[in-house]
Parts: sequence; C-alpha cells; structure tokens
Amino acid sequence: MKSNEFIIEGTNKQLKKLAKKYEMESEDFKTMQEIVNIGKNCKPYLNQVNNPLSLLRGIDGVEDTVIKKRIRLDNRQPLGMSKKTQQILNNYFEENFNAPFRFSMLCTGNMSLADNFGYPYVVFPIGDFKFLWSSKIEDINDVMWENDLDGQEIPITRLLNNANYRTTDINAAIASNNEIMIRANGYYGIRVSHMRNEFPPKLVLKLLKIGMKL
Repeated sequence: MKSNEFIIEGTNKQLKKLAKKYEMESEDFKTMQEIVNIGKNCKPYLNQVNNPLSLLRGIDGVEDTVIKKRIRLDNRQPLGMSKKTQQILNNYFEENFNAPFRFSMLCTGNMSLADNFGYPYVVFPIGDFKFLWSSKIEDINDVMWENDLDGQEIPITRLLNNANYRTTDINAAIASNNEIMIRANGYYGIRVSHMRNEFPPKLVLKLLKIGMKL
C-alpha cells in the first residue's frame, strides 16, 4: 500500500504540472490544493452528481476563491418567514422525511436565483449528506407570501402534500432550478467569478478528480 508521503509527493507533482500548464502564480498553488481537498472530502456528493460545478449558493461577506463553512442544523431565526411557519414546515419534513429540512443549507441549480442572495459559489456538501427538493416549488418562502399562508398549518400541509417533495436524484434536483435543502456537517464553495477569470472549470474538474483518488 502506498504511504501517505508517497501519495502527497505524487499529488504535488501533478499540481505543479497543472500550475505550469495553466500559468498559475505561486500564490495560486494553495488554492489548487484546497480544491483537491474538496475532491477528497466531498466524495459522497461528487460520486452522485453528473456536473460537479452545477450546485450553487449565493453567499455574502466572503471574497475568497475557496471557502469552507459549517452548516447550522439546529434551531435558528428564519429569513423570509415566521418561526411558526418554519416550525410547521419542519414538523412536516420530520414526519415525512425524517429530518427538519428548514435547518439546512439552501442551494439551487439556478444562477439567477443564487445571485439574489449574494456572490454565487459552486458548493460541495462535505461527507454524508441528505437533501430534499420539490419539482413544483422554486422557493418555499415565495409560495408562503404569494398565498398568504404564514402560520396556517392546514393549508400549508395541503400545499406540501401536493408539492412532490423528494429525497432522491440530486441531478434532477439541480436541473429543476428549484430550491434544494441540504443537510450535512459542512460544505466547500468555489466562487463562480473566480472560476471565470482565474481558475477555469477544466482545471477545477481536474483538481477535483485528483482529490477523489486520495
């Protein structure tokens, strides 16, 4: 079996070759290593998704090319809805899908939707993860407001029963362009604008593949 030192040495040689090919500056090498770590630590997600660069999230207050964040899975103040409505939704999701999915990371395959919430990042759930999405609802907050359903348990439950929520097929979820609720311990993100200007998608995909082999 290969030693860790041998694996690390081989990986660094690959990265140096790619850095030379893509004319990367020396300070970009650390970012390349961080993207390799995404491939290493996000295998459960990357093994399921057809396009690793398709899951998006708008994030404010950050400028780094690569970020790593924890996902809050506990009780928190909701944005765009009352706590009562949030609790009704979580009770429904726990009863039907075994998790309070409003305590999660909200993502989408829709660039315009992600852009509404901050700088668009391609995101990667770390380790094992669960997800929930509806083929009919783009944003549950908007549906609550449009139908004036704040805190009304019976009509909210009726709406959810007809929403075709699912916990399978991450590729269909992304392609739907609808809201995807993801529960995991954390996630990585790669800033979309930096991929356009500094780290081209072909390079990012190669780095992810290197990481997935570690």
